[in-house]
Amino acid sequence: MDLLTFYSDSHKLMYENYFLESYKKYLQNSFTLHAKEISQLSQTGDYDSTGFNETMLEKIKLILDSFDSSDEPFVFADCDIQFFGDFKDSLVSELGEYDIAFQDDVVCRCAGFFIAKRNERVKKFMEIVLEITPKFDHDQTAMNHILNNQTRFNLNLKEKRLPRNQYFTVAVSTNAKQWIGQDFEVPKDILVHHSNWTIGLDNKIKLLDFVKEKVAQ
Repeated sequence: MDLLTFYSDSHKLMYENYFLESYKKYLQNSFTLHAKEISQLSQTGDYDSTGFNETMLEKIKLILDSFDSSDEPFVFADCDIQFFGDFKDSLVSELGEYDIAFQDDVVCRCAGFFIAKRNERVKKFMEIVLEITPKFDHDQTAMNHILNNQTRFNLNLKEKRLPRNQYFTVAVSTNAKQWIGQDFEVPKDILVHHSNWTIGLDNKIKLLDFVKEKVAQ
């Protein structure tokens, strides 16, 4: 199964030290990694910074390009993610008869981690995301808008959210409040940690380290 990701220069060390290192430890026997390095379109790479939305369009293009290479389901994961186990069988089971299954970002579906089928419904969805994302602050807002208004976009996509404990974001523990260094509990059955819900690259790395140390205890 293909695992897609992308990164720019600002996120390269994070990709190598957390995403790639944990991929090699847990996932390389189950997934084929397709990691694309893109141009630095945002000066800092920070969420919602100037150029961030243009960067997200590169992600959608990467996903759409992958439809030409296979008809099997794929996983997309942002590069600020680390893994703590082989989740392939679990994730395929979660997908089941659905077209796409997203990480639960508590307040919405997360565009940074999902499994999807390579079918015409998902392809059409991604094409619409590519088209309308420039009208929104970023692709995640666009995705949720489309999925909340499927009839308007002539879509019939079967979608769901993944279990919060296994596919984890700190928002689950902070009740959707930004992480600024506070302590929190990490689920014992965690498989994936997405270092979102914090601002700035330094805080993302601190959050990755915090979760990694908690899991090791």
